[in-house]
Order: sequence, then structure tokens, then C-alpha cells
Amino acid sequence: MKAIIIFLFCSCLLACTLTPEEPYGTSWNIHFLDIGQGLSVLFESNGKFALYDTGPDSVHFERILKSFGIDTLEWIVLSHLHRDHVGGFLEISQDSADFFIKHVFWNKDSSQYWLLDSIQKLLSIKEIPNSSLYKGEKIQFEGNSLNTLWPVPEKQLTENASSIVLHLKSGNESLLLTGDIEKEEEKNLLEFYPTLNASLFQVPHHGAETSSSLKFLETLQIQFAVVSNAKKNPYGHPAKETLKKLEAAIGQAENIFRTDTLGSICFTWEFNVGIWRCQ
Repeated sequence: MKAIIIFLFCSCLLACTLTPEEPYGTSWNIHFLDIGQGLSVLFESNGKFALYDTGPDSVHFERILKSFGIDTLEWIVLSHLHRDHVGGFLEISQDSADFFIKHVFWNKDSSQYWLLDSIQKLLSIKEIPNSSLYKGEKIQFEGNSLNTLWPVPEKQLTENASSIVLHLKSGNESLLLTGDIEKEEEKNLLEFYPTLNASLFQVPHHGAETSSSLKFLETLQIQFAVVSNAKKNPYGHPAKETLKKLEAAIGQAENIFRTDTLGSICFTWEFNVGIWRCQ
């Protein structure tokens, strides 16, 4: 009997050694979606999905999500109330009877009354749980916590300045999503977080001249930068000066990715291993 127990124990030990169980939530795909002039970042892991921004309306956003086989979103973060960041949410909410959204994070910007009112009504009609998101709060996705770095609740911020900034750091890698923050908010972030870094960096405000100060970019130690914008957009995004600063900060122009030239861009983050472009 003793020999049988020893045999079973050794067999179990050998099996565990040869076929280690994969830790939960250790790999994410992060898709910067090609949605024209706007921003939408899709998180994918273990068959689950979440969204940071939803791009503009009139781009058939629901159809884009359905192409990934999505019928449920763990959460949506609406970074700020500009149509190029929240318009797609209005389409999902209005047109979908069976598209299940578990939670929406957003901050009410009274200066954008029409969008504020429209989103409030849709959240109420669809009975979608929702809440605000401010500095120091965290949201969960598949084994990891994204930290909210901005905005701060004590400031009455509106429009681009109110953008929800999310950061995730694991090992030597990190992700920074910035919405449309501008140079003043970048300065504030560095005051709060002087060693802030971003291996994978969403370039603020589609590469506009009003964002991406050189000090901010150089502090982040960026490995990959992504600019989300449309071809031949009327704003001239991304600005040539911003691209020059990005290249100076990163050191490699080929590590600057743009949805207007490449379409949707995907990165795989294998936690404790690294970040690379999806194959």
C-alpha cells in the first residue's frame, strides 16, 4: 500500500513538472482598432473582452466588435465626452438588443451636455451599471488591475483635460492609455508619478501638437507608440513635430505605429515575458 502511495505521488509530481498549469490571465491581446478619426482599444484575454473608448459614430462599430465574435463586454471605459471617443457606444446601445455590457466607467462632463444627456438616457434605458473613475481607483480585467492615474476628483475638468488615463505595469513592461490629455495634464502626471513608464504607449490626442511634450515622452521609456487617426484627416494628425519627438524619445521610427497607415494594430502582452506585435 505504501509503495502504491509513493508511486501515485511521484506520478503526480512528474505530471505537474512536465505540464505546468498556465497562470490565470497571463496573456492579453491589445487591439488598437481602425475606426477612422477617433480612438478605440480592445482588450482580449481568455475569451473575454473589454474596451477603452469606442471611436466615433457612423462607423458600424457593433459590426467591428462582432467580427471578433464578441457578444459581451466586461466593461467599457469612456475616456471623455467627445464624439470621436464615445460615438460608437451610442451605436452599440441604440442598435443592440443582445449585446451585453456589464459595466460602463465614465465621468460626467457638463460642458458636453448633448453627449452627457444621451449617454445617461441610454445607460438608464439599457439598465447598464455605471460609475465614475478617478485617480487611485482600479478596474480589473482577467487577472490584472489597471490603475487610474487621471483625472483627480477635486478639479472641475472638462473636454480633453478630463480624459481618464489608465496604466498597467507588470514586471518590466507597462501600458499607458491617455485619451486626449494635453501638455498640462502630462505635466501633472509627471508631478504625481515622476518615474512613470510605458512600454506600450497610446499617443495622446491622435498625435496633436497640443500633447506629447518631449519631457513626458522621454520620461516614459517608450518601446512602442500607437497613434490612432484617420487618413487625410482635417486636423493634420499626427503633427510632424509630434512624430519627430516620438522618434527622438524612442530612437526607432519603426516602433511608431499609426492606424491611418496600418489599419488595426494588435500587440500581445505575455506577462513576465514581454510585449510584441501580434502575428
